[in-house]
Amino acid sequence: MLERLSHHTLLRHLLLTLAAGAALVALTYGLSPYRSYQLATGAAYLCATAGLTLLVGLSGQLSLGHGALMAVGAYACALTSAELGDAGTTGPLLLLVPLTTAVLATAVVGAVVGLAGARLHGPYLAGLTLTLTIVVPAITTTFADRLGGDQGLSVLVEPAPAALGATFPLERWQAWIACGAALLTVFLLANLVHGRFGREVRAVRDDEVAARLAGIDVARTKVLVF
Repeated sequence: MLERLSHHTLLRHLLLTLAAGAALVALTYGLSPYRSYQLATGAAYLCATAGLTLLVGLSGQLSLGHGALMAVGAYACALTSAELGDAGTTGPLLLLVPLTTAVLATAVVGAVVGLAGARLHGPYLAGLTLTLTIVVPAITTTFADRLGGDQGLSVLVEPAPAALGATFPLERWQAWIACGAALLTVFLLANLVHGRFGREVRAVRDDEVAARLAGIDVARTKVLVF
């Protein structure tokens, strides 16, 4: 019964994601380039907000450094795309490699913070994550020649595929990429929340002692949430 319910939930989430994707694609054809750029920006923030919802809303851990984690991913993406651009890389690799690098870099930093704060609660955990918002800007300022300082870095985006036409707006292509990433993020998190991992996270949030007695590795669960 649980297995059937899981498959039913997965299918429902998949259909909702595809429907939302189709609606967003159709919407971009009626938007100006500037509005498409705004949509892409909003989708990028949605990715960060979805992760924060899992961390704070589901697990009950207070984090004030999520913006810094987003910055780590952004810098990783920008630096990787710049290196690939200098090397003359074109095509899908110029999109996929920086995005993958951004995800991995953010995951590594999040895991380090999670390990450091696995046994912290409330204001102590908030204080630990708050240091990220101080450290990351300090690093970008110290290495301004490489990281751009207060101005940040630009991300090199590969033009839209030729199959979409030579006049296809770059801003619309950016909106498609950002919305696709946001929908994928929400789809994956929705399935995690409704699966075994989500039940373990809720158990840890409600009562850590009871969760340990039930065989749940509390520290590991907290780190994975980060």
